[in-house]
Parts: sequence; structure tokens; C-alpha cells
Amino acid sequence: MAKKKYYVIWEGRQTGIFEDWPTAQASVAGHKGAKYKGFETRALAEEAFSQAPEKSIVAKKSSKTSKKRPAFELDERFDIHIYCDGGCDPNPGPAASGVVVYRSGNINAKYHGLYHQGTNNTAELNALFEAMKLADGLIKQGNKVQILSDSSYSVKAMTQWAAGWQRKNWTRGKNEVLANAELIKKMYACFVQLPADLSIIHVKGHSGVEGNELADRMCFIAMRDKVTEFEEYAGSESIEGLLALSND
Repeated sequence: MAKKKYYVIWEGRQTGIFEDWPTAQASVAGHKGAKYKGFETRALAEEAFSQAPEKSIVAKKSSKTSKKRPAFELDERFDIHIYCDGGCDPNPGPAASGVVVYRSGNINAKYHGLYHQGTNNTAELNALFEAMKLADGLIKQGNKVQILSDSSYSVKAMTQWAAGWQRKNWTRGKNEVLANAELIKKMYACFVQLPADLSIIHVKGHSGVEGNELADRMCFIAMRDKVTEFEEYAGSESIEGLLALSND
């Protein structure tokens, strides 16, 4: 079970100390210049709120001396890492999704499916949705989970934009149509029930990150074989064999 946290918001639609992430998120999502941070105890939160946010929020310094990006490594703070990917060829056209689960750095399960006529965005959203549903069960078993997607759109849809879209009755405002509104609405209902310490991050696609590449191959196989259900992959290929598959 995730530990209770207290969220201090110095700058947002509402400021103060909040005891649940969905409420705090609604105050900072999409708010330009929002400043906030989570704390393990109320005493720490109250101390931080009484001071300037700069004392608690340390800005990341960019390094101009290093020209080469460091190799990607799994964040060891998490027990489970779930990579998800969606694809469409052509776009719009046949689309599908893939998910790969790592436990303690080792592949634990592979999933694929949801073949449909759609877009790259619907496939990416479907992949993230399935990853969140898997994460829900794994978190309930006591695991700390991180989801990694190469779709900036999908990640931001959940972590930054959906709260604002919900307030606008699932439109972009001024009755402007929100693409994939019904799917995003269902996803966000799932997202707000998940613990605040679930991590959903963006990972650069097609950059040699094994989990991302394998999720991509699961997506490719689902499109190739027209797998409509989302199901565990039963193939016996080695990791090298899967990575050698070409979706060109």
C-alpha cells in the first residue's frame, strides 16, 4: 500500500497543503508557473509551506559540458517497469498496441493486441490505458510501479491536460472538439484512482531502449497478426529474435 503524502502548492489555482493527489493535481495541471512538491509528513509540508518554494524545490541545472547523453537505465526506486507503445501504418489506418513488463529489471510479461482502424494517437492511448490497468493490480500487490511511454501526447494527456479537459466538459474549450475524448475520459477515471506515487514518464522512442523496442515489436506483431483482444504474448522467441523483427 502506498504511503500517504502531503502536497504543498505554493503557486497554482489553489494554494495550501493537500492530502490527496487528484485534488492537488487539479490545482496545478496546465497552470503556468505552478510550484508544488510532495512530502512524507504534514510537519514537513507545513514547514515547507511557511517558506519560499525555492527552499524546497531545487532547479535542475543543465550541463553544457557533456555532449553525449548517458545510457538509459531503469529507475531502481521502482519494483516494476511497464513499457507501452502504440503504432499505426499508415496513419490513420491499421493500429495496435504493445506492453512489456519488467520486474526487478528482468522481463516478466509481454502483451499485445487491440488491432483496430484508428490513428497513432489512439494506439498510444490504448497502450497507456492497458499499462495503467496492469499497474493498478501490481500496486495493490505492494509494488512500486513506473510506466514508460514514447508518446509525449499520451503521457501529457493523463498527467497534465486531462484535468483541464474535464473542467471543460471534455472539450478543448469554447466547445472545440477534443480528439479521442471518450477514450481519454475513461483513462482519466482510471488515472485518478491510482496512487500518487505511480510514475508515468516519457522515454525517447527508437533510441535503443530495450523495453521500448520490445513494446514496439509487440505492437508490430499485433498489427501483423490482427490481434483484436489485448492478451499476453505466447511466442517463444528470444529477446534478440524479437528485436530483429522489422516493422519497416
